[in-house]
Amino acid sequence: MYRYQWSLEIHYGRRQELLEIVKQIKQIEISRGWSPVTVWTPVFGQMHTLTLEADYPDLESFEREEERRSADAKFTELMSRTVSLLVQGTSHVRLFVSHD
Repeated sequence: MYRYQWSLEIHYGRRQELLEIVKQIKQIEISRGWSPVTVWTPVFGQMHTLTLEADYPDLESFEREEERRSADAKFTELMSRTVSLLVQGTSHVRLFVSHD
């Protein structure tokens, strides 16, 4: 199992706008049969952050889906709209593998 994680910091006052875009992204993911992201927000700790996670059965599935996302015009258009909502330099992308 592989888990994709994108952690980011949001400009103050822009959280709801970002969540609306993420909702649209998730709708595209579901309609395309892709692994939809789960959205996590902090209960306490560093505020104005958001973490998106998606699980994949294997590395090949992750790579195949990433290629499809990059080639999808609507998906990339929505992703480009997130840039102005994020604090520059705070975005981190990780890929984890389980060892169960």
